[in-house]
Amino acid sequence: MSQSTLRPQNRTINYIGIAAIVFTIGIQAHAVETRRCQINGKTIITNLTCEQLVNEAGAPPPGSEKNQPVTLPKPTQAPQKKTSKKQSVTASESTTAASTAIRAGMDNLVSTSLIFGAAVLLVFGLIIWLKHKARQVVHTRLEELAPLARNTKEPVLNKVLSNENEELPYRQTLVMSRYELEMFERIKSALPECEIFPQVPLASFIRIDPQRAGARLATNSYRWQNRIGQQRVDFLVCLRRDMSTVAAIELDDPSHESTDAQRRDAKKNKSLRDANVPLIRWRVETMPNAEEIRQEFLQRKLIPV
Repeated sequence: MSQSTLRPQNRTINYIGIAAIVFTIGIQAHAVETRRCQINGKTIITNLTCEQLVNEAGAPPPGSEKNQPVTLPKPTQAPQKKTSKKQSVTASESTTAASTAIRAGMDNLVSTSLIFGAAVLLVFGLIIWLKHKARQVVHTRLEELAPLARNTKEPVLNKVLSNENEELPYRQTLVMSRYELEMFERIKSALPECEIFPQVPLASFIRIDPQRAGARLATNSYRWQNRIGQQRVDFLVCLRRDMSTVAAIELDDPSHESTDAQRRDAKKNKSLRDANVPLIRWRVETMPNAEEIRQEFLQRKLIPV
């Protein structure tokens, strides 16, 4: 995995963390909104509404949420001494209630601050964990891809470091199987006017026609040539006099019944058909004799009578 792939992932994680922090701050800022209220001539800062504060203080509600002083009710016509005591008790109770409300507001503010701090720590912890997890995933993926990278580089490295004096790991192998050798002998006996060549690549006897390819040649020539370079026929029959191609012969055994083999055979059939090369297929179980082979070529008018 390249560095260019890792950078967008890290940036994405950072953006998510920043967005979460901004979102949390916005919520907490909205929740910790404070107000100024006038209670008995005192300015009180609290996160409660003025109505709630007045209710807790036992004073009448203000006319609006604006910073307006709260007027206490006028004393009733009573003896001067009793009225003074009552006013003193009421003012003392109001002050106590206001102090209680202030303490409650401060407690709420402290609790909200602690919650906000915990949320921030949680977000940062989540970001760190996500980065650590991403590094683990990338490290694991790189370990999985390392063998593939080594396998890809080995041919190039071996080509550079190759030594003509080194021992190469090759061995001989049979050109034809037992059944193919038997078929080879029968074809030679049936067609004395022809030369028979076993295991011939298609690229040895068919070529790309530039006129038929036209404008497609520039972009498809490599693919077309590689296609026929990987295909071969069991036998190629050529006229002895000029080595022109007469036909290609395939001897199919049970291995040709698999799906992959049938796909390869269909690909080979199309290549030969588009090149106008006749193709004859025989099964190993019903291998024809020399006479049957010659009759097949005569019926198809592949050789002169």
